[in-house]
Amino acid sequence: MNSDLSAPLILLATIWVSAAPVLTANKTLHEQRDIVFGIRELKHLLPSRICQVQRAAFFHSYIPLLCGILMFLGLMIGFILFSAANVPLPPEQEGRRWLCYLVALMPSSMFLGFAIGGALDVLTMRKILREDASPKPNVRQMGQLK
Repeated sequence: MNSDLSAPLILLATIWVSAAPVLTANKTLHEQRDIVFGIRELKHLLPSRICQVQRAAFFHSYIPLLCGILMFLGLMIGFILFSAANVPLPPEQEGRRWLCYLVALMPSSMFLGFAIGGALDVLTMRKILREDASPKPNVRQMGQLK
């Protein structure tokens, strides 16, 4: 292995190892989102309980998990940038320090993707939950309004 690239490769290996928990959390986020969107069937529940389960999936699972992923990625980005700036490198590697900063682009793009995608999902789920919670007009009442 080329010793000129040791610091960037170590940082890249750190990202590689930490990708598994992020991907697992992403899978869980999508499962909770599917419950709220009604994509995942909840046939075993009474209709009155489905709304409660959707609210619980949103407030007690999706939002905390999204915040946790964002915090984890933010800490990872901070660690990589701190390491890139403060780790002493041998003089022959000093010219390649920019590669250490380049490694931070991967978790940064993941952070942006989760932040933007998560925010859009949260807005859509809030809209769906509000529509489900609002009282539906009775068919008799609709006939009387005419």
